[in-house]
Amino acid sequence: MSSRMKFDPMGKRRKSTNQGKKAHALGDHKQLDQSLDEDPEAILGLEQPVAELPGVPHEALNDLPGPSFISLASGTANLVCRMNKEDPDKTNDEDLGKTDDEDLGRTDDEDIDDGEEAEDEEAEDECGDDEARLPSNLPNREELMKRLMNDSISFSELTAMMGGEETEADETASVSTATRTSVSERDGKSAAVTKPVSSAEHFEQELDMQRQQRRRRGRARGVRGRGTRLHPTLAALMGQANLCVGHSDTNEAIKMCLEIIRQFPNSHLPYETLAMIYEDQRLQNKSLQFQLMAAFLSPLPDKWVELAEYYKDQDELEQAVYCYSRAIKQSPATLSYHWSRVELLERLGNQARALRSYTYMLKFLKPDQAKGGLRLAREIAKIHFSQQNYSGARHALETAFVLYSKHVTHEHVNLLLDVLVTQKDYKGGLAVLCTYAGVKFSKLGSDGEAQEVPPSDDKPEGCVCSVGDDLPMDLRSKLAVCLVMTGAFEVAQPVVEALMKESTEVYGDLYMDVAEAFLSMKHGRSALSLLQPLLRCPHHGSAANTWRLYAEALLMADKVSNSEDAVNAYYKVVEFAPENAMARLTLAAILHEQRQTQAALLLLDQDPSERPLDCQVLYSRCGLLLECGLVDEFVENAKLLLAKHFVRVRSRDEAEVLINNKKASNKLDALRELRESKGEPAEDREPRYTDTQVPLKDQWQLFCNACRILYRSKRFSDLEALVYGALGSRLLAKKYGREVEFLCLQASMANSNSHFAFNLMRDIVVRSPQLPRAWNLLNQVISRANDFRHNRFLLRLSQKHPEILACSMLNGHNCLVAGTYKYSLAEYMKVFKRRQHDPLASLMLGLTYIHMACQKFSADKNTLVTQAWVFLNSYRELRGDCQESLYNIGRAMHQLNVLHQAIYYYELALSCPRPVQEEGQPCMDLTHEIAFSLALLYKKNSPSLARYYTQKYITV
Repeated sequence: MSSRMKFDPMGKRRKSTNQGKKAHALGDHKQLDQSLDEDPEAILGLEQPVAELPGVPHEALNDLPGPSFISLASGTANLVCRMNKEDPDKTNDEDLGKTDDEDLGRTDDEDIDDGEEAEDEEAEDECGDDEARLPSNLPNREELMKRLMNDSISFSELTAMMGGEETEADETASVSTATRTSVSERDGKSAAVTKPVSSAEHFEQELDMQRQQRRRRGRARGVRGRGTRLHPTLAALMGQANLCVGHSDTNEAIKMCLEIIRQFPNSHLPYETLAMIYEDQRLQNKSLQFQLMAAFLSPLPDKWVELAEYYKDQDELEQAVYCYSRAIKQSPATLSYHWSRVELLERLGNQARALRSYTYMLKFLKPDQAKGGLRLAREIAKIHFSQQNYSGARHALETAFVLYSKHVTHEHVNLLLDVLVTQKDYKGGLAVLCTYAGVKFSKLGSDGEAQEVPPSDDKPEGCVCSVGDDLPMDLRSKLAVCLVMTGAFEVAQPVVEALMKESTEVYGDLYMDVAEAFLSMKHGRSALSLLQPLLRCPHHGSAANTWRLYAEALLMADKVSNSEDAVNAYYKVVEFAPENAMARLTLAAILHEQRQTQAALLLLDQDPSERPLDCQVLYSRCGLLLECGLVDEFVENAKLLLAKHFVRVRSRDEAEVLINNKKASNKLDALRELRESKGEPAEDREPRYTDTQVPLKDQWQLFCNACRILYRSKRFSDLEALVYGALGSRLLAKKYGREVEFLCLQASMANSNSHFAFNLMRDIVVRSPQLPRAWNLLNQVISRANDFRHNRFLLRLSQKHPEILACSMLNGHNCLVAGTYKYSLAEYMKVFKRRQHDPLASLMLGLTYIHMACQKFSADKNTLVTQAWVFLNSYRELRGDCQESLYNIGRAMHQLNVLHQAIYYYELALSCPRPVQEEGQPCMDLTHEIAFSLALLYKKNSPSLARYYTQKYITV
C-alpha cells in the first residue's frame, strides 16, 4: 500500500498541517502533497476508534475511518467547499498540492487513487456535485435503519428524506436557446485560447489542463464514486457477507452488512446485498426500500433505471418517473433516460411536465444528433398543438428545420404544414413546400423560357405548379389547400385533378380537406365536384361530415334550386349524427323559411333521457315557440334551459335562505346545509347538458320573457318559483343580480307574499335610502304586510338617517296606527318644520289632533279640536278645493260628530267636478265614497235622502 493511503490508528500527529500552508507560501507543491499523504487525519479529523467486527482482527480495523456520516466517503471536495464558505479568501491548499502528480513516480495503486483525485478535483470545480447523489440533509442514520429494518417507511417518505427534488429546465427554453448556448460556449473557448494572459493566469490554465487530463483518465478507467469505495478491510468483510449469502447463512450476512453500514454508511454495496437477501425471502417491499437506498448511494444510474423498469411493470408510473429523474441527474447526457421519462409522463397525461422534460433535453442535444433533434422538435410541437399554442409549435419546428435542414423528412413537413394551415398562414405553407418538398412554381417569360416564380407572389397568373413524383398525397392535398386559400384557383386545378384520380376510399379525408377550402372561398361548385364521388364511397357515404359539406355546397352553389336537396342532405346528417346541433339548427332555419314550422319544432325537440340536451338547440326551439304563440310550451322549455344554472326551490325555507344570503356562494352553501339537515339530496336531479353555451344576454332576455308571460297569465306561484331559482344562479348574479332581486320583489307582491316582499324591500331601502321610489315601494309593501316587523326596522333606520323625512313620515304612520299619538305628532311635526308647504304633513297633523281629541281621557279637548281645525284648513289651502281635500275634512268632522259641518263638506265635495281619468291610470273619482258617507248620515233620520244619494251616485 502506498504511503498516501496510510492512517494513524492512535491518532498521533506526525506533522502539523501548517507545513501545507508553508509549502503553499513557498510554492513547493510536492512538499504539501507529501504532508497531506503523511497525515490525512490532520485534515479530515478522523481520529475516532472503531468497534470490532465479527471475525476481523482489531488491528485491521485501526486503518478504518470513523463512523461519521460525512467522512472520507464524501471526499475532500465537501471539506474544501466548507472551508471556502467559512473563509472565502483562503487559498485551496489541496488544489495546489495535487498539481505536480504528473512528475511523481506512481504505482498501480496510485493510478487508481488518481482516478479518485481527478473526480475530487472535478467536485472542487463544481462544489455541490455531491447533492445530485448524496443529499446534504441526510436523515438520522439510526432512525432510518430502524425504519428500514421494520419495513415501516414508504416510497414517498424515503425519497423525501433522501431529497426528492427534481431538476428540469424552465418553460422558456427552446431549441434556438440551446443552440445559441452551445455556440456561445464554443465561441467562449476559442476566445479563451486567443486572449493574452498574465503569468498567474497562465499558471491557472495549466492547473485546469492537468485537472481535465486526470478527469479523462478517470473516465477511461471507469466511473468511480467519490468516497464510496470501501476500505480493503471492509471490502473483505463485504466479500465474506456475500459468501455467507451464497452459503444461505443470511443472518450472519445481514449482521455483517449492518456493521459495514454502521462503519461506512455511504457505500451502496451492503444495501444491495440486503436487498438481494430480502428479495430471496420474498419480502419485496423491504427489498425495494434497500434497493432505493443503494440507488441513492450508487454513483451509477443503472440502479435507478432498474427500479424504474420494475415500477413501470407494476404500473406505478409516478414512482417510475421519479426513478428516471434521478437517473437523469446522474447521467443527464443519456437521452434514452429522457425519452423513457417523457413517455411515462405522456401516459400519465401530464403534458405540462412532459413539455418541460422535452425542453430540458435540449441542453444535452449535440449538433450532430439531427435525428434526435427533429424527433424532439416534433414531440414539443405536438404538445403545443394539443394545447392550441400554435405559435410555440411553429417556432419549435421552424427552428429544427433551420438546424437540421438536410435531415427534414416529409413527415416533419406535414406536421409543420398542419400548424401553418391552422394559423391560416397559407403563403408560409407554400414557402415550406418549395423549400423542403421540391415544389416549384414557374411561368413562361418573354423569351419563351420557363422562369421560376417565388410562392410569395399574390395570385400568380399563368403559373404552373410542378411537384415531384415522390411527393406524398398528404402534402399534395395541403398544397392544393394553400393554393385555393390564396386564391390561385387556376394553379390549383391540376393539383386537384390529380388528387381526384386517386381512390376515394383511401384518400377521402384529403378530398374533404380540399372541399372545405373551396367552401371557405365560396366556391360551392368546385366543392361539389369533390364531394359527389365521396357520396358513392361506402365508407364516406355514411359519414355525417360528408353529407354536411355536401349540403353546404348545394346551398352555396344555388340556394333556390338546391334547397330540397340540401334539406334531404341535412336530414342525412341528423340521421347519421343525432348529436350534431349545427345540422339541426341549419335545417330548422331552412324549414322555418319554407314555413314548415311544425317540422322545424319537431326537429328541435330533444329527449333528456336519450342524450344530453344541447343548449343552442333548446334556445332556438324556445324562439320558435314564442314566435308561434305557444306560450305554455315556451315557458316549459325556457325552464329546462335555465335549469342548467338555476336552483330548483323545493320549499319556503329554501326560498328564504336564497333571499337572506347575499353572495351567490353563500346562498348555495346555506342551501346545501339546509337540505342535508333535512336528509334530502343536496343536488338537484337535472338533465345532462352539452358544453355548448348560450350568451348570457340571450338567456336574460329569455328569462324576462318567461316572467312576463307568467305574470300576464296570473300564474304567480310559478313566477315566484322561477325568480327564486334565479337567485341561486352564479351567472346572473354577476351582471343581473339587482334586477333578479327586483323581479323577486314584484313576484312576491303579486302573489301576496308580504313576508318575502318585506325582506327584499328592506335590502333595497338600505342600499338606496335617498331614493323616493324605494320609500314608495316600501309603503306599498307595509300596507299589505301581515306583521309588524317594519316598525323596528324603521326606528333603527331613522336613528341612522335622521335627515330622511320619508322615514319620519312612515314612523308617524306606525305610531298613529298603534295609538301612540304623541309619538306620531312628534314625527309629523319634524316633517312639517322642514316642509311646511307639504299638504300631507298638515293633513296628518290635523288627523292626529282629531284622534287625540276623540280620546276618552284627553284634557282640553277644545284646544285640540282648534289645533286640528287650523292644520286641516292649512291642508285645504295647500291642496285647493277638490274632492280629496273636502272629503277628508268632511270625514274629520264626521269623526268629531259635528254632523252639520260634515254634511256641508260632503255636499261641497259632490259639487266639485270629477277628475278626468287618463289612459293607463287608476280612477281617482271619490263620488261613490262621498255619496256613501252622506247616506250613512241620513240613514237614521232621513231614509229618503239616504236612498236618493244611493240611487243617484252609487247604484250601477
